[in-house]
This record gives sequence, structure tokens and C-alpha cells, in this order.
Amino acid sequence: GELIYDDDDPSFVLGNYIDKPSLVAFDINTDSQIDGWLNGQSQNSLTTVANSGADRVSLGQEFDGSGNDNQTSDHWKGDLAEIIVLQSNLSALDRMRAESYLALKYGIHLDHNYYASDWDGSEGTTLWNVGSGFDNHITGMGRDDRSGLDQRQSSGVEGLVSIYHGNYYNAQFPTINALNPNAFDIDRSFVLWGDNGSSVAALSQSIYNGANNGVARVWKVAKQGQSGLLTLRIPKAAVPANTTALYINRNGDTS
Repeated sequence: GELIYDDDDPSFVLGNYIDKPSLVAFDINTDSQIDGWLNGQSQNSLTTVANSGADRVSLGQEFDGSGNDNQTSDHWKGDLAEIIVLQSNLSALDRMRAESYLALKYGIHLDHNYYASDWDGSEGTTLWNVGSGFDNHITGMGRDDRSGLDQRQSSGVEGLVSIYHGNYYNAQFPTINALNPNAFDIDRSFVLWGDNGSSVAALSQSIYNGANNGVARVWKVAKQGQSGLLTLRIPKAAVPANTTALYINRNGDTS
């Protein structure tokens, strides 16, 4: 179904996002222009409409100017986890900080750098720099008092890797964030991770001086502040049956 629709221009549509958790942002300048972003990436070719007379959008249904429903089908059937409505348009910097907050909270991958609430465009905390070769399935957790972020566990939309703040070895994993008692002790403490996008289906990669074989996928972890104990969880069924270890490379040279 249609997630976002503007009646004044039918090209402003983001549809068919079934089973694809996404982060959508848009600015509306009345009678002038609409700008949209999907997971941090500008959708100018799809959603920038100059001089459209656009003054509204609908979430979940298409409405015309009189408030009537123009469609008998294509209604959005899904969850809307959070909606933030502001009285004025955000600057590009403020939008990216807000997107970073929501991406960490809901485990959604962004296409731009991740920033903490103290980032001012030149100084502050950059959580993740896009362009390192590990920009797939980026997600993370952390504490940012200024934005109200208190994320103690995350698995991202792919769901392969889950990381929990705290020691859960031989213990029951918390099913939701609110049930994890292990808060970050220090403000602006974060742990983010992403991967190189390669397969985990087979032990096809020679690693550790060729002594062993591993999956082709490699993860990168970025830490800010103080993280404490962490527990990594990967479903056994998601990797080859004879997978027995996780190699950790602390010097970052991938050898």
C-alpha cells in the first residue's frame, strides 16, 4: 500500500514497503515544493515537486483537497512506530541528527554518516563514517541524553546479528529494550556495527593466515565513550553448520 501520498502531485508516493522497515522524512513548503528522504537518502527524482501547490500529505491513504478518500485500495497496512511533526523545516544537519537517533532506536540503515546530538557540522560526535566499505546493515545502540536515546540492544532490520548491552552468556536474552536493565553509564556512549555485504552461507574465505576458513562477511565495530560488557548473538541456523568461532581482529588490517 501507499505509505506517503500527496494529492497535488501523484509522483510523491512511497509505496510497497511491506516487510521493509524504513525511515521517511519530508519537508513541505506550502504552494512551493516538497522534499523527501528515504533512510537518509534524498529522493529528489521521486519527491521534489517544484510549484506543485502542495500543502499536505497523507500517511496511509490518499486524500483529496476536500478530505475525501480518492482510493478504494492501496491503503497502508502496517505499523507506524513513531511520527515526529515539527512546526518548521529542519536544517540538513538537524535532519541527519534526528535520522541518526531514529535509526539507532529502530535498527534502520542510513545512507549518510551517523551523528550524535552534539554534532554541529564541524565538531562533536560522529558515530559512523559512511564510505569505509562496511556500510551494509549498519545499526547500533547507545545513550544520548540530549536526544533521549537509551538503546540497550539492537538487531537491525536484517536480524542476523544482535548485540546486547550486558553479559547474557547462558542467560535469557531480553525480548525488548525496556526489559534490558543494563544502561550505558556515560552519556554519548555508543556501539555501532556494519558489514562488507558478503555472504554468510558458506565457509569460503581463507582467514587468519590461511589456517582456517570463514564466511566471506566481515563486520566492523565502532565505539564511542564507554560501552561495558556486550553480548553478541547470531542464530545458529544463519551460518554454516560447522561454524565454531568468531575471529576478532583488533588492529583492523583484516589479516
